[in-house]
Amino acid sequence: MFCGGVTDLAGCGRCLDAQQPLRGTDIASWRARHRALLGKAAFLVAPSAWAASMIERYFPGRSVAVIPHGMPAASTASANGLSTSAPFDLPDDGVPMVAVLGATGPDKGSRRLEHMVERVRRDGLRVRFALIGYHDGENGPWQSDDGIFTIHGRYEPEDLPLLLAHYRVKPVAFPSTGPESFSFTQSESWAAGLPVIVPPIGALGERLEATRAGWIWTDAEWRSDDAMLARIMSLVDPSTSDALAAAAA
Repeated sequence: MFCGGVTDLAGCGRCLDAQQPLRGTDIASWRARHRALLGKAAFLVAPSAWAASMIERYFPGRSVAVIPHGMPAASTASANGLSTSAPFDLPDDGVPMVAVLGATGPDKGSRRLEHMVERVRRDGLRVRFALIGYHDGENGPWQSDDGIFTIHGRYEPEDLPLLLAHYRVKPVAFPSTGPESFSFTQSESWAAGLPVIVPPIGALGERLEATRAGWIWTDAEWRSDDAMLARIMSLVDPSTSDALAAAAA
């Protein structure tokens, strides 16, 4: 889970040593090398105010210009339909679908997504999840026997609006444990007319506050998989359909 931006060398060293792949990392030398790199730069650019603030926090004395990423011109799927693997079929039974997009590892919330699916199955909740993309445990295409969890597999960006429509997605969720510096999939969700629910860390919330096109988990919700799921369930409940439509608009 993201620490919030701790800069203390001793604290960062303890955190790194607690993680097997990073054990023994000399964070002081790491920062010194990057400080030298930044020192040679004519200018620094970041895609979000949050990313700029992190650079300035760890490497004070350098100003960072914020220039958000653009989006390619809108493209359409080919006349023959999808250019990637065909989507799975699901019953049109009114059970809401929540999507997660892209390549999803532990930092993007793959374990958290699995835990929420387990909770849905255990408690018989009326919601389904579709990972339009793949994760570190399954590349897809794959679908659970009960249809609660679908992993579509790799996709082409131009196919995404059709896939979101096929799976009848309501919101797109970003269950990340670490921060994002921008997120193209957030842009793609909005381009497809869907609201998002995002963590209270990194650039996702910053971008959402500027658009109101979705919701931000509270810090307490973000720290608990069960609380994250409870917020999702409240958003896809039929009684909140007006709020969902307003965020999509």
